[in-house]
Amino acid sequence: MKDPFSPPGNGEILIMGADCAICEEPVCVDKQCSLFYLKTYCLECVKKTVDKLPQEITNKLKKKS
Repeated sequence: MKDPFSPPGNGEILIMGADCAICEEPVCVDKQCSLFYLKTYCLECVKKTVDKLPQEITNKLKKKS
């Protein structure tokens, strides 16, 4: 999205994200990059810890793939 803090006409963009709660690597908040469930998790860590997530979340992940 356009960065609301940059001067008009500069075309700067703003990327929203957070650090993964497990591996602490930066990840964007796009659904293709991360999952938010109380905290933000990268999809790699989600795949590794899927058995520890609530069934509601795992059902959503199954529908997504």
